[in-house]
Amino acid sequence: MGNMPKQAKPGRVWRIVLVTSLAINLLILGLVGGAYLRSGGTPPGAFDVRLGPLTAALPPKDRREIGDQLRRGPGKPGLSRLERRQAFEDLILVLESQPFDPEALSRIFQIQQERQFELQGRALAAFVVRVTNMTLEERAAFAGRLRENSERRGNRDDQRPPRPNSGG
Repeated sequence: MGNMPKQAKPGRVWRIVLVTSLAINLLILGLVGGAYLRSGGTPPGAFDVRLGPLTAALPPKDRREIGDQLRRGPGKPGLSRLERRQAFEDLILVLESQPFDPEALSRIFQIQQERQFELQGRALAAFVVRVTNMTLEERAAFAGRLRENSERRGNRDDQRPPRPNSGG
């Protein structure tokens, strides 16, 4: 019986598990906190339906108002988490299918594109309403931020090396 291999003490194993769990939780908290701070204090993904520079130039309060309007306004709300998961699973099934069905893949992307297009249309309508309700001073400040963001982005693009040609 004296030749039995030594096993780790249960207390040590639990300590390792708890420390690892704490490290992972802190990492996730840091990622979420960093995304929150980078977004100017708005929740990540609060409102960006690919309106790009237009949304970036809006004050956080206006972005929140437009996002709220999209959530409670008419039209189809976004997909639930369960529906998004199912759409993802459908995509995986199509990709793994034998024989591969490119038409099924195209249908999945067509549905996604239609949903995105509808949401973007609603976002643009809400954006127009928000800009219409701005005072002259608010619109001038918005236009100034839009110009400033465009100039800053233009300068950054000038510093990038040209993309290599992918053709022959």
